[in-house]
Amino acid sequence: MVDAFCATWKLTDSQNFDEYMKALGVGFATRQVGNVTKPTVIISQEGGKVVIRTQCTFKNTEINFQLGEEFEETSIDDRNCKSVVRLDGDKLIHVQKWDGKETNCTREIKDGKMVVVSPKESASSVPASLLSIILLHSPLDSSSLVPTFALPQPLIFISVSPAFQSPLICKTGGRKNSELVVASGWHL
Repeated sequence: MVDAFCATWKLTDSQNFDEYMKALGVGFATRQVGNVTKPTVIISQEGGKVVIRTQCTFKNTEINFQLGEEFEETSIDDRNCKSVVRLDGDKLIHVQKWDGKETNCTREIKDGKMVVVSPKESASSVPASLLSIILLHSPLDSSSLVPTFALPQPLIFISVSPAFQSPLICKTGGRKNSELVVASGWHL
């Protein structure tokens, strides 16, 4: 079922990402670069493993893993994590643990869109102000489509968690070459 997640995604806009990076303890200079970077994320399957590549101007990262098996991950902001990615039904769940902290993101396909959510968890050591994140991916030809969500809590950008006080509004492109536009509070 991982095939449904395999695509190339290009971030075109984000808001409030600086608060997310501050919450993770990212330094000022790195945050300044992160705030202007537009990464491309490529999800693929190669030789029985899932590969997630993040490419951007200042740094590229790649993780290769088998579903359900713990692996070492160095995040794009240089956190050394013990990570596990598993398939739970039609959801791809990515858990990162580092320095006694934990965060996760869940990817799923809904109505032809990839939605990425990082919910607040009571057991998480991520600050309570960091709530959840959503990414949506929909066809490029639906240029007038700007999905909005009425969620019970604010959103954060994770992916890669800052606090957000408004729903995330985003538009993305087709399955193989996609654009992600975030028009309101954020989340990887």
